[in-house]
Amino acid sequence: MTLTVSESFPVELVLDARARLGEGPVFDLKTGLLLWIDIFAEVVHRYDPESGVNRSFPVGQPVGFVAPRAGGGAIVGLRDGIAAIDPTWSELTMLAPVAIDEPKIRFNDGSCDARGRLFAGTTDSDGAPNRGALYRYTDESDPQIVVAPGSVSNGIDWSPDGRWMYYIDTPTRRVDRFAYDLSSGVLGERTTFLNFLSSDTPDGCCVDGDGYLWIAFIGAWCVRRYDPLGRLDQTVHLPTANVTACAFGGSGLSDLYVTTARDGLSPAELARQPHAGGLFRVVTNVTGRGGAVFGRSVANAP
Repeated sequence: MTLTVSESFPVELVLDARARLGEGPVFDLKTGLLLWIDIFAEVVHRYDPESGVNRSFPVGQPVGFVAPRAGGGAIVGLRDGIAAIDPTWSELTMLAPVAIDEPKIRFNDGSCDARGRLFAGTTDSDGAPNRGALYRYTDESDPQIVVAPGSVSNGIDWSPDGRWMYYIDTPTRRVDRFAYDLSSGVLGERTTFLNFLSSDTPDGCCVDGDGYLWIAFIGAWCVRRYDPLGRLDQTVHLPTANVTACAFGGSGLSDLYVTTARDGLSPAELARQPHAGGLFRVVTNVTGRGGAVFGRSVANAP
């Protein structure tokens, strides 16, 4: 069902999921499925773009991210740490407990680089500032803090050549950029890439094949595309305010999938936004990138 046309890009509601806090879409190139989460419903979803079928896997805790895992299944960030879903999607196993003595700390957003390393941040569930951190985790090492403190780690992605890592700590209303050593996974100098006004709140993000950064803005009804110099290139308007994250997927990796949220909206706002919490597809004219796999080097890594 096409709802609107934003600039030159049609926007389609593909799943009226009514998610409380839909987040973290990532396209699994091996299975052709879009993985995404509903944080407070404590569910990981698998959406099939070909059939339109969406399958749900309850994890029993607030879930902050999901990523495909080498050998099948997925890796997820929970309140208690980093866990794995087995290839049959029938069993959940804790891999790396984190912040066990901090019950209000949970994982939020996370992404993998082209060599299979996971970068994921924690946040305070009550919204207290500077209580979280950004961790690096591999299948050969324990989680290690690489950035601290942080408040609400959100969008994390890399330039196509792997030289830069983009990072959003949402309350700062900035997109920061780290120099990145893909061979070692070490973060270098941190600089501000984009600095937004108080009315603009960046959430999740992704980088397309041309190195342009797509950012979802919570409360702003849109996703925006910025060129590698930080200049606004395109704005995609959606029919719901709380736009949370985005990722490319589909057979040609030209469809931008966008998650949204309905938590916190008043009855009047929900009446105005009946599809809040839905999963949307934006048909673009660019080519994106699929989600990197945790635990191995991707064949086309730079």
